[in-house]
Amino acid sequence: MAGSKGIWKSVKGLFKPPAEEVPRAPRFPYEGPLRFRPGGQGEWYQGVMFNISESGVVFRALQTMDVASPVEMNFIMPPEIAGKEGAVVFCKGDVVRTAMPKTDDNRPLIAVTIMDYLPGSQWKPSPPKTESDNPPETPQQPTENSSTKK
Repeated sequence: MAGSKGIWKSVKGLFKPPAEEVPRAPRFPYEGPLRFRPGGQGEWYQGVMFNISESGVVFRALQTMDVASPVEMNFIMPPEIAGKEGAVVFCKGDVVRTAMPKTDDNRPLIAVTIMDYLPGSQWKPSPPKTESDNPPETPQQPTENSSTKK
């Protein structure tokens, strides 16, 4: 039976091309809001997309996930992929890689392969806060009321 291992390897090779022959989807650098949650759980976490392709996304988040974990995500698909502005996506996938970035940003990078697109997302990301959203406080002017009048 020593020869059966060699036969099995050659049969397996018929069904799956070597990794160097599988074309990789082009990646687009893209920074935008993303929310995610472990598959089937209720609580959403916030993240920031790092790059995207037709087959997956890489994002940064304060939380990390284990490789092979299922994940659900919402984000706005870039027009280079969606063909239009503002296409909100709800999808599920699997974590394929996590890494600590080699930058000052210490949030881990999480790479997810998208397995399926799901219907029914009503999520709209909040616009980033600006200084105009929080005007400087002005001192309260004293008001006259009946106790201060003489």
